[in-house]
Amino acid sequence: MITAHAFWVEVLPLLLAGIFCALCLIMSLHLWQTQRVQSPPAKVPGALGERQNYVYKRAAAMLLIFGAVGGFLPSLFMLAKTGQVWSVNQQAPHSMVDQYLLLHIPLAVLWAVLVGVQLWSGEVPRRRGFH
Repeated sequence: MITAHAFWVEVLPLLLAGIFCALCLIMSLHLWQTQRVQSPPAKVPGALGERQNYVYKRAAAMLLIFGAVGGFLPSLFMLAKTGQVWSVNQQAPHSMVDQYLLLHIPLAVLWAVLVGVQLWSGEVPRRRGFH
């Protein structure tokens, strides 16, 4: 029988990581297929810039998802669940919490959100105000 603590600390983060990896694989395959079908040929005038923008946005979004979301979501989940800054590497509360780490956490989340907004709004005329 799994205790509630073991479920929240050991099982759920691994389950979330597995779901995340499966979704990333599905999204990668979907983006690869749509890129092959929808991207314009490089010989059409202006198409090279469109293709570069398409590839740049998708690659940056994948890096943001894999790095920021996939890397830190378990820690943020455990912070919300336990109220303590959590070290997923050790599956325990973080050993060295200081004011810099407490400032780093919300700034890192804000940075990731703002990078997402930049990727979403770039090269789209009606979203220029957001960019």
